Amino acid sequence: AYEVQWRVTQALSGGRRIAHWKVGAASREQTPQAAPIPAPCVLPSPARWIDPPTTGLAIEAEVAFRVARDIDGASAATIDVADAFDCVMVAIEVCDTRLAAQPAPHTRWKLADALSNAGLVVGSGGHAPDAIDYSRLRCIVEVDGSKRFDAIGTHPLGDPRTLLPWWLAFATARVPLHAGDLVTTGSWCGMLHVAPGAQVVVQFERLGRAELQFA
Repeated sequence: AYEVQWRVTQALSGGRRIAHWKVGAASREQTPQAAPIPAPCVLPSPARWIDPPTTGLAIEAEVAFRVARDIDGASAATIDVADAFDCVMVAIEVCDTRLAAQPAPHTRWKLADALSNAGLVVGSGGHAPDAIDYSRLRCIVEVDGSKRFDAIGTHPLGDPRTLLPWWLAFATARVPLHAGDLVTTGSWCGMLHVAPGAQVVVQFERLGRAELQFA
């Protein structure tokens, strides 16, 4: 499954370096899962999404962590997580699937399909990762001006930084990381389905916001 997602991502990247990733887990007891995100599918906020959906569009409100320095497989084993990342940013993950059969016949199909990732919108931020109290972080999602989600401390792991050591080992086993690379770390609002033409605003209180307009 991981080999399939890696080859598909390389094909979709058109020769550009893979610099963006997603990682997540449903609980602290579960082994995390991750996927690379093709470079052409990563947009800065405010973004306009023009690709038509394969099956149907959905979004997730997330926070992404920016890699602070170049890290290879050898240094990933010894680097402190606090030294590996320099800021946290607001992100909107665009979710869709390339799979014809729904639901997928096996969870490994979803993993092979990059965990339903279609792209990523990167918004504002800039705070140091350890400057945020994630248990008190408020997430607000508005779709077409109407509030669809508003809650505090709703990341499934409580603190998304718990995913980062595993992800560092996973990613650097495939490619070296460079300063400025990003990894987004799972939804605070579940998966919210949206209609064509929807305008989405995600805001994390005191952290920043990201905006996305679907064509």
